Amino acid sequence: MSNSNAVEPPKKYTTHPPPPHSLSSLPDDIVLSCLARVPRSYHLNISWVSKHLKALVRSPELNLLRSTLPKSSLHVCFEEEEDHEDDENHSSFHWFTLKETSTTATTTEYGLVPNPTPFPPHPKYGSSTVAVGSKIFFIGGFTEPSKDLWILDTRSGNMTQGPSMTVARKQPKAAVGVIDGKIYVIGGRDFSFSNGRFHEEVQVEVFDPESETWELAGQERVRKFSRCSASVEGKVFMVEYTRTSVYNPREGEGERMVHMVSKTLAEGGRKDRLKNVTVGCVCVVEDVLFAFFNPTGLMWFDTKLYVWRKLVGRDGKELPFILRADAMGEYEGRLVVLYMLAEKEVHNPVAKSVRCIFVSLDRAGDMICGTIDWSGIVATVPFLTSSINATMPLSYDADEPPKKYSTHPLPPPSLSSLPDDIVLRCLALVPRSYHLSLSWVSKNLRSLVRSPELRGLRSIPQKSSLNACFQEYVSRCGASVEGKLYMVEYEETSVYNPRECEGERMVHMVSQRLEKGGRKDRLNDTVDCVCVVDDVLFAFVRWNGIMWFDTKLSVWRRLVGRDGKQLPFVLHETAMAEHDGRLEVLWDGLRGENEVDNTYTKNV
Repeated sequence: MSNSNAVEPPKKYTTHPPPPHSLSSLPDDIVLSCLARVPRSYHLNISWVSKHLKALVRSPELNLLRSTLPKSSLHVCFEEEEDHEDDENHSSFHWFTLKETSTTATTTEYGLVPNPTPFPPHPKYGSSTVAVGSKIFFIGGFTEPSKDLWILDTRSGNMTQGPSMTVARKQPKAAVGVIDGKIYVIGGRDFSFSNGRFHEEVQVEVFDPESETWELAGQERVRKFSRCSASVEGKVFMVEYTRTSVYNPREGEGERMVHMVSKTLAEGGRKDRLKNVTVGCVCVVEDVLFAFFNPTGLMWFDTKLYVWRKLVGRDGKELPFILRADAMGEYEGRLVVLYMLAEKEVHNPVAKSVRCIFVSLDRAGDMICGTIDWSGIVATVPFLTSSINATMPLSYDADEPPKKYSTHPLPPPSLSSLPDDIVLRCLALVPRSYHLSLSWVSKNLRSLVRSPELRGLRSIPQKSSLNACFQEYVSRCGASVEGKLYMVEYEETSVYNPRECEGERMVHMVSQRLEKGGRKDRLNDTVDCVCVVDDVLFAFVRWNGIMWFDTKLSVWRRLVGRDGKQLPFVLHETAMAEHDGRLEVLWDGLRGENEVDNTYTKNV
């Protein structure tokens, strides 16, 4: 049944967006300028679009354009232990940069060369490290907790001290990450013992490099183990022994930190626990998190399924990697793996060779594939060299003055520059669930969202009607969200993704709900029904009420009011559906006994 004007026939309505403009209508120089800013990992997908785009992706003109863009240098720091008679630990740090050393028509050789601008010696080089722009930030202490912040400008080589933190922290317990140009520091203090587990609850601090100020972001409870951290998709990921934790600053206080058991995707879509591994190092390449697990090898984190997946070649076979890695980083859109091996003369080790592997990355649907482009020795270091730290500040050509660099994205055009009638037409196509967020943007948008003109525009498109059918029992509830089919059963949630490879399309997960403090508890109750509203999956779980599925964390979360309190729903026998952009809930209640045939009737 559709709602339409009785005098005027209903307008034709389609849910499909208009087709995008073809790149073939643009000149090649404009297309090349666009492609130069696209990550290399997308080139394989782009080359499948047309023969013309395949030729542009492989053209030397594109490589020339990419070379003119600002890019990150890979700075490598070696820690060398020194022998002293007082038996105390003494270390010196040496900085190098990964560069092309020679190029021929067929091959390119790489090596670690001294920095063009020497970096001064400093004891804080071993502390928690993160790069923003062309600067490297050293946070906290190395062997002892510290509140210090030191900032190294890689262009000038100057080392300056920044404002101190509120909490003293040390590496490797402190996790650091960059979100929207700001540095988040999590953990880094000694642990406490409670509920049979070791934890540390400490203030999260945020540093703004532009204003050079610290601010507190609330307390979070994290685990005690040494952790490797990196930032992906606006979150800080902490990879520890058998566990992966995620800090999302956009969540409410008490729900920003989520701890998960590290799992890997096995054959048939089954999730297996990642056992008997240690984390060597992590890095991010083109917004994908990679980690080297000993002895499993190189893996990448699927943020949609929240599982670790092995990096394989385009043929689906595992890449021939070594069993350990000392450092990883990004170099011109490629993954770089560094590791050290002892070089011996007769039977005594005298030095270590630093070996390097370059891996090009390609996206094939939802999969990430790798190809080894180059491998070889890039340096030889003293045998007492114990560790490598790789950082990637932004670099510029020496002959060109540095351009102004900002880690913040360009602001979107303001809606205030458009006429109200155009804004109203756009708002009429926006799901109702976003109206509250839109009303916070400006007073003008708030008035437009609440205006009768918007309600009039929303009534024009053809709307779906709600038809109800009653049956006694349903063993499995299914619905489609984000191009995947979700099957919700007792204690289990399964996801079928037709874009995955054969044998990996179905993933089975134990149904879990998110509790306060980011803890995940098993959901052991019956699911009565499911539905999708504005591309969000909802389910009525008996004794829990209405819950929605967080596709990023793969957990069920209770539907609450704007005040954070749970909504007053019935406890059983419910049906749900979408109607006019709202969630409609139907339930039946026992009305009474019929005296004629001894049957019962129910109110709906």
